[in-house]
Amino acid sequence: WARAFPKQCPIEYSETDRMRWHAWEPRLRGTSKDGSPYMADELVPRDGARAQFMREFRADVEMYLPHIWEVRLMRHAVRLFEERKDQVTATRHSDYASQVPIVRASTATCASKESINNCVSVIGFKPRNVEVPLRRQAHAAAEGEPSTRTARRQTVLIAFGMFANTNKPDARSFNVQAADLDSILKTGESIHGEWFYMGKRLPGGKLRAELPAAITDYEGPQPFFPEMKRVMEVTDGALSQFDNRTHYHQTA
Repeated sequence: WARAFPKQCPIEYSETDRMRWHAWEPRLRGTSKDGSPYMADELVPRDGARAQFMREFRADVEMYLPHIWEVRLMRHAVRLFEERKDQVTATRHSDYASQVPIVRASTATCASKESINNCVSVIGFKPRNVEVPLRRQAHAAAEGEPSTRTARRQTVLIAFGMFANTNKPDARSFNVQAADLDSILKTGESIHGEWFYMGKRLPGGKLRAELPAAITDYEGPQPFFPEMKRVMEVTDGALSQFDNRTHYHQTA
């Protein structure tokens, strides 16, 4: 900042001229089941001197610049890891999505609309090189240039972990789903919940409800990645994602 702006503009840094701006500030939204306060950022108006705004703005920019570069470097590192990981490693990207509404008849007095939590996990494994066609111009084809290129591909599964919104989408529910997905990849059986693939229910699980006539069970385990030895979990970096900024020690 000092190299780009070696001198302060007397108009922008005026202590007498007033201005209004908006800034993000934490606001109390309520309390969780364990009694801890729940805060959420809100864009609120501010009033003060121009110099006050410039000091706050400069501090925010100085904090933002290394953060955005760290995010870009992390994304680049994850991309390199995906391209170069071995044949016994799986990568899992998980995040809680918007709640899914349950479509059913309801009125203002006899029933309330319900919804369920939804944790989406994208799992990649078994990387390999494949030949993919190139889009070529007519002159390139005539000159005999290659028509394909080598690309890195992998097998990808997308899992939707759904459960009642009466249970908090916290680190515990996250770890339960992660354990189930790891077990399904390795052994083809779940540990805790019910999981379905291609219209059939996978083996395992402690709670197994009666199925409708249109859905059947697999006759045996369906392992997708039996040679798996390790899993790398990639989080989105949201510190308040699980249990209000304490998910790091809970998911470790």
